[in-house]
Amino acid sequence: MNGKNTINWNTLTPAIFAIGEKNNCDLGVAADRCMQNIREGRAVNAMGELPIAHQVDWPRIGKAYSAMDEAERKAANDGLNAWLRTMRGNYKSLCALWAAKDYDAMVKLMEGASDPGPISGDKPGDGQ
Repeated sequence: MNGKNTINWNTLTPAIFAIGEKNNCDLGVAADRCMQNIREGRAVNAMGELPIAHQVDWPRIGKAYSAMDEAERKAANDGLNAWLRTMRGNYKSLCALWAAKDYDAMVKLMEGASDPGPISGDKPGDGQ
């Protein structure tokens, strides 16, 4: 974890899909709800059933989040935004894997996918 507190959004991919399914909301809203669960350290937003390997220890991840400093929280938020961009680029494949209940493959796909980068007009090298 390179010494910094961070959230691995890729491993949370099945949980975000499960929150979306259970709450009948799109994945952007589901990701925000996942973030709320993390901030609260508990499942305020219910999620569908997942096998034990993909269940989320909300108290543990919530404790890690509350221990983060401002820069680490910003990095966690940036990570979520990168996850959302990457997920949108792989949406059809992820949905097929979700339907097949192949949660490991969903995580693998996201770990192997590249973030297309922000499309807000930010240019590489900004912020140096």
